[in-house]
Amino acid sequence: MGNQKFKPQPTNIVIRTMKKDLEALRTSGGTISQFPPEEPSPHSISEEAFLYQNVPKPSQPSEPLPPTLESMDAPPQTPPAPPIPLTPQDTKRGMPGEPFSPRALFFLLGALVFFLVLGIIGYFFIYPKLKPSPEPGRSPVSLPSPQTPPPSPTPSPVNPVLSLREQFSSSTLSLFEKTSSSLLVALAQDAETLTASGTLRTLALLGPDTQYLTAKEFAELLLHNPPQSFLASLGSEYVPFVYYDKTSQARFGFAIRLIPETKESVETLMKNWETTTLDQDWAAMFLGRNPGKRKTAALKAVVAEGVSFREVAYQNNNAAFAYTVFNDILVVATNRDALLFLVKNLF
Repeated sequence: MGNQKFKPQPTNIVIRTMKKDLEALRTSGGTISQFPPEEPSPHSISEEAFLYQNVPKPSQPSEPLPPTLESMDAPPQTPPAPPIPLTPQDTKRGMPGEPFSPRALFFLLGALVFFLVLGIIGYFFIYPKLKPSPEPGRSPVSLPSPQTPPPSPTPSPVNPVLSLREQFSSSTLSLFEKTSSSLLVALAQDAETLTASGTLRTLALLGPDTQYLTAKEFAELLLHNPPQSFLASLGSEYVPFVYYDKTSQARFGFAIRLIPETKESVETLMKNWETTTLDQDWAAMFLGRNPGKRKTAALKAVVAEGVSFREVAYQNNNAAFAYTVFNDILVVATNRDALLFLVKNLF
């Protein structure tokens, strides 16, 4: 084998010249002759492979991977602890927006119903028993507040005049407002009318609503702070009047029919009134004139012309305060003659 000579490999190089190409072109009828294909040599390199042997082939696109940061000083990480298993109740309890369990909702509704029933029982059954009951034999009294005056009686559309035996002249007085001062001004102006002595004139009182004053309204406006028991004993018929005595001075008075069963209580009330505030509460009876002081400290029982009454005289103008309860009719006047004149004309 060492004596054998190296046998060169057959060449795969074909040398072409322009002359050979032209001859081949002429002989083939104008077309370039096709050279017989040659077997490629294992050592041959094609032109295309030679030109693109250093060009990298395009790789398939791949998804970009996130960069990994490595720290040289980072401590080794410990593996995470295994998760704690949760029960279904814990899972539901921890999830927001989940409704209460039916059992919790049942207990909540039951508590609400229990407290509602307890409140109703306490208010309607227990609380009335704890309230203090009124004393036996005494009914509870409801007093009006100081700012709210008691309701006034309904005005009368018909004159509630008390009938007298004789027919006397009458005057109708209109009040511009339903007050004590308005009533006193109207009575004083009417008393200035000149009238013959020994005569009597009855009065009718109209309120600002053109309705006649009732007996209770008249007493409330004339008297100062009259007791409610006194007002409650008054009936519906009454008649104010002016009597002109022997000196032609006007003496004011009135007569009011009482509720029959209140006669004795009114007599007792008037006697008690005599020793307390009678002079102050009944001062309007004198129509703005000052009667002066009493001639005697107390009222006296008097019988004159068959009429029994109580009377006290004053120092000025022959004035007096006299009253009587005659057949369930209370008669009050500022002169003895005026009282006797009216009583005689009642029946």
